[in-house]
This record gives sequence, C-alpha cells and structure tokens, in this order.
Amino acid sequence: MEIKLQQGLKTKLILSPRHQIFLTLITLPVNELVEYVKNEAEENPFLEIDYDVEKTEFINYEIKIEETPREHILRQFHLSTSDERIIEIGDFIIENLEDDGYLKMSIEEIQSYTGGKKEEIEKAIEILHSLEPPGIGARDLRECLLLQVERIYGRKDLLYKIVEKCWELLTHRKYRKIGKKLKVSPSVIKEKIEEIKKLNPHPLSSNLPRYSVIPEGKVVKGKDKLEVQIEEKIFPFLKINSLYQKYIKNPALTEKEKKFLEMKLKKARMLLEMVEKRQKTLKNIFQEIVNHQKDYFEGGNLVPLKEKEIAEKVGVSISTVSRAINRKYLLTPRGIVKIKDLFSGGIGNMSRKFIVEKIKEILKNEKKPLSDREIAEKLKEYGIDISTRTVNKYRNKEGILNSYLR
Repeated sequence: MEIKLQQGLKTKLILSPRHQIFLTLITLPVNELVEYVKNEAEENPFLEIDYDVEKTEFINYEIKIEETPREHILRQFHLSTSDERIIEIGDFIIENLEDDGYLKMSIEEIQSYTGGKKEEIEKAIEILHSLEPPGIGARDLRECLLLQVERIYGRKDLLYKIVEKCWELLTHRKYRKIGKKLKVSPSVIKEKIEEIKKLNPHPLSSNLPRYSVIPEGKVVKGKDKLEVQIEEKIFPFLKINSLYQKYIKNPALTEKEKKFLEMKLKKARMLLEMVEKRQKTLKNIFQEIVNHQKDYFEGGNLVPLKEKEIAEKVGVSISTVSRAINRKYLLTPRGIVKIKDLFSGGIGNMSRKFIVEKIKEILKNEKKPLSDREIAEKLKEYGIDISTRTVNKYRNKEGILNSYLR
C-alpha cells in the first residue's frame, strides 16, 4: 500500500524581511511614513534625517479630516493579515456591519456573496474580533460584552463567567441565582456587574479624533493624459549617515561590534530601498486608477472599477493594491480625493459613495415609487449586485424616504 505523506503537509507563506518592510511602508500614508522613518532613525545610527526646512516642508497642502469608525476598522484589518482572500472577505464584512458595529449577516450569507470558504470567513471574523474598539463584529450584545471583558479583564475573570454562563439570569437581574450558580455571594456579583457600565454596547458608534491628511501627490494635466506626480521630497529627507559608514571600517572594532554595525547598515539600506519601491509602486497604481477614471477627473462620473483590475494592470497582488489605496489621498482638479472612493462595482471592493449616487439617480428618474427590492434590481443594470437589505441601509442613512412616503 502506498502511503501519501503529502496529505498531512501544509504550505506556509514566509515573507522576506524586505517584503515585510515594503508591506508596512505601502500601507502607511505619507504623514505616518515620516513618523515611522523618524523612529527607525532614532534606533539606527546609519540613518540620518535631514531637517533642512526646504527639504522637509513638503506638507504644503495639509488638511484636517476625521477618520470614520468603519475606516478605522478597515485600516487595522489590512495591517493584520497579508492573505488576499481574507482581506477581500474582511472588506465585505466590515462594509456590511450594522451602524452600531454588529455583524448580523450569517456565515452562509457571507459565503453567498463572497464565495469564501467557511474557514476563511471564520478567520476574517476572528481577526475582526481582535481589532479596536473591542466588541466590533459581535453577533449580539452578549458576544459584544464577552469580547470586551476578555480584552480588558481576561477569560478567568468573574465578570467573563457571569456573561458567558449566566446571560439569561443577568438580563433579568437574578443576582442571587447567579451567585448560587457560580458559588459567589450576591453582593460580589452585584459589585462585579457594575463594571459592565464601563463597556460599550455600540462599538462602531464611538467617536474618533481628527487627524492630519497629506495627499501622496497630485493629478496634473499632461500633453496627452492626466499624470500622477508622487511627492518626492521624502528622499533627501532620509539618507545614510556617511560618518558611521566610514566608522564601520575602523580596525579597532571587535568582530561582534562589526557584525552588529553591518547588520544596522544593511537594515538602513533596505529601508531606503523599500521607501523608493513604495513610491514607484504607488505611482504606478495611482496612474492606472486615474487612467481608468479619466472622465471623472474631467468633470464626468465614476465608472465601475475593482482592485483586481488595477492589480492585473500593474502586475501586483490585490493585497498590494488594497494596502496602497488605504487612507491615501490625491490633490486633483476636483479637489482632495480619497483614492478608495475611486473604486466601485464589486462586492467587497465597492464604493459606498458610488452606490448611493446610483440609488439617487434611480429614484430621480422613477416614474412610480420603487421599493428597495426594485431598486436592488435596477442597480444590477449598473453591475451592482447588492441585497435589498443593503439598499434599505444606504437609503435610510441618506435620509431618503421609503416608497410609501415618497
């Protein structure tokens, strides 16, 4: 009998140090990139920051913007995995969270829209549950509180046991019965339950602080097409310290000291190389996006666009495109544009703004009040396949009346 050993083997993607640095850098918007580089320079004597005003004052069109809670979750999710399929599923799940942060869609529903495997969806939900604020992606209030209690107090804490094992008794305030079941006095139970008031039953509705946004570059009119110019002033901003580079050749150094310095120098050069690669990759990706949305920048409307299309054009992974457009902005003829808003048309990569515009367009031309189901059917004509429930959610968020009241 032939024994097939390969059945028990699993492949595991191991990223090289270069690729790990690249994935980190391409995810960061330019203002966070500068802070990252500064921190690296503090720890690496071979990295030097040039604080010449002319070279570092590239924040000449800084704007203040508020990151929505949903964007905050998306950003964390993209930093938590490099698995493209998990990112696609995660994007879809986060896009379809309820406004309070709960996940009401079943695994079967998510499967029907994304084509994901059960274990992939469960993995995406597991990652979602590990993000901030705690409780995000919970299926109900009990799970929301459990996620928060576990993060703050740990699973061994009495409060976790109360929520996990005595939920029905807790909702009816049966403190004596809870105490009896867990063999703890009712007074201790009551005191412990007071800590629930510190938890947030609506994790997605939390307010986030405003932060600075610096466009990665700008879109300008060239001779034959619109051209993307990426901010290049980061390059003189960071360089190799020539004095330390010479010092590494000092014969007085021990072998251990020399190896340590060589390792630091190698890391410094790698960082410079990956910063340059980041700039080139962003430019290529942004240029393809602008080419595709040329009509929009010339005063027209957005056309459907998926991350997969750009990935294929540029010759990179969907994950790289997803990271490259995350929290990035461009200065364009139509003002400051969030790059992610230029995408539309595919479940999991769909622009909410684009869908809302199409819903409004459909309602503007309706001859009789259309139901949410009929709107969903009309949207399919634009290549937008979303559920009646999602139409209802978007319509209500925009303050658009239902068919009975229109």
